[in-house]
Amino acid sequence: MARLRGVEPLARGFEVGDQPVHEAPDASRSVTFRGVTAAAVSQRLGVNRETIYRLCARGELPHLRVGSSLRLLLADVIASLARSGS
Repeated sequence: MARLRGVEPLARGFEVGDQPVHEAPDASRSVTFRGVTAAAVSQRLGVNRETIYRLCARGELPHLRVGSSLRLLLADVIASLARSGS
């Protein structure tokens, strides 16, 4: 495939010259994450939901944000609280 001078190369994953089309990068593959909401964690631990958000904001609880939604793995939360002595 010929390239024109001053034209950006094709985006990654498209055929460029003799190079094959690449598979999807790992980041674009689907992942199953069975996290629970902050409300579910707060009910399970007997604390206010805002306490969970505050602990996540301070980095004391491992969590994942998907857009505006906060998800936590309950096992990670319990292990983290056990390590901190709370």
